[in-house]
Amino acid sequence: MDDEVTIREGLKAKIDWDALGFAICAEAADGEEALRAIETHEPDVVFTDIRMPVMDGLRLLKECAERFPHVKTVVLSGYDEFSYAQVALRYGAKDYLLKPIIRKELTGLLERIRREFEEQRRDPREGQAPSDWNEQTAHFLREQFLLDLVKGADRPFPEQIREHAARLGLDAYLADDAKVRFLVAEIRHESMYEPGGRRDDLLFLAFYYLVRELCQEWRRDAFVFHDPARRNMLHLIVGADEDERAVEAWADRTLQPAVRRYLKAECVVGIGSAVSGLGNLREGFQSSLYAWSLSPSGLKSGIILADRAMKDDPGFPPQTERKLATQLQNLDARAFEACLNELLGPELSFRSLAVRFLKILFVLETFCRRHELESPEIDRILLGMPDSVWQLQNGIRMKTLLADLAARAIRQVRETQASGGAEIVTAIKRYLHDNYASSDISLGLLAETFHVNPTYLSELFKKHTGETYTEYLMNLRIDKAKTLLKDPLLRVVDVSELTGFSNPNYFSIVFKKQTGMSPLEYRNRELGRDGNRSI
Repeated sequence: MDDEVTIREGLKAKIDWDALGFAICAEAADGEEALRAIETHEPDVVFTDIRMPVMDGLRLLKECAERFPHVKTVVLSGYDEFSYAQVALRYGAKDYLLKPIIRKELTGLLERIRREFEEQRRDPREGQAPSDWNEQTAHFLREQFLLDLVKGADRPFPEQIREHAARLGLDAYLADDAKVRFLVAEIRHESMYEPGGRRDDLLFLAFYYLVRELCQEWRRDAFVFHDPARRNMLHLIVGADEDERAVEAWADRTLQPAVRRYLKAECVVGIGSAVSGLGNLREGFQSSLYAWSLSPSGLKSGIILADRAMKDDPGFPPQTERKLATQLQNLDARAFEACLNELLGPELSFRSLAVRFLKILFVLETFCRRHELESPEIDRILLGMPDSVWQLQNGIRMKTLLADLAARAIRQVRETQASGGAEIVTAIKRYLHDNYASSDISLGLLAETFHVNPTYLSELFKKHTGETYTEYLMNLRIDKAKTLLKDPLLRVVDVSELTGFSNPNYFSIVFKKQTGMSPLEYRNRELGRDGNRSI
């Protein structure tokens, strides 16, 4: 299912479908047409794009999961649609393929799906168990996980983070005694500097795969990820057991020559400071961006090391960053501006000013993201670096811009609160839907996360939902438990844990109070089993 005829025709011609045991029974240009085709032809596998007219791919996936659970769905995704692909996987997509489709990956996926059908025919229970992710899916999930960590997404449960990291094979980076280092690699091509020039997606895709391949040859622990908000740029995380000079040598002798040779482009590399521990990952990531931002503008290669660049002025300590964040949380624009005057004084060199400006800008970016505010000016500066920073010329302009951005963000939050707080409640509900499986959620934690008084939050939530936050969360968990209990492969104790109940006995008590039956009785009823049958 794809709204582009060329994509559909290319997919059909890519491989010998018959030889792999598949026959193409239908094609469609939008989601509604696809649903009709699924009803008519009852296919085993559906390939769908995400962005389609009439009904998009995400709605189609959700409909398939509810109405045709036997159908295996595969997402076709462009690189800039990773956030959509993440939701698609939650809706039960079997896998996803990155455009442009590579014949080897498509063939491998179909062979794996065919084996699963064969196993399911031999033993129907086999088809109910989730299969292992392929390497591309696993890589995508690792990218999203790292991006959430370093961009300061709200993840207040360290143990939950470590468990997730272990499932993705990233736990070595998060160990308290593990030292890691972040790098930024930016591609610069002459086409980007022409009037009206913009990123060439195919060139960037080639850059992405080239850097991944070089990293795999360099070090087994090197991992590449991408932030769609920062064009032309890739991020790397690597163990910091080697001296920074070894990393510099790899960038100088391997990475940059390969980019010049194969892509006819230049490459700027920012090498961050070594950090250790979960709480310092974001600072390490930002140090690589600080280093990169000090690179010369234009079509030039360069390597900048954060430790050298910030030797004279490391910016400011973490406690100052927390102070700025607290001032924003308190909606105190005057205190924030006074702090700017202290941090961006006239005695500093422009390089020192640039480092501090970016650190403050990241604090503002995090504040806007937590309050779900649009921040086009911040995005413009980050996308335009390093030129956008150099154009500010002096500390006075930096202070004026940052104070204005903070004042606008604070004003937006005040307007939201004055409007009755509906947006805050919506954000809290979304947060609960994403984190209901954690047993650590509390009113105090929600108040801290959304920067409001606990009593005010409690009253506001009940005003807009008719329920206390506790009642809402409990109903949400029970609804999720009902869905999970329909899976015969999950034990009741597993369902209890997956829905945020730390004690299975308490889960059974709450479930029976809500539904009038025990979890086991509910499962037997839904699966049409004899109530005396044990599980």
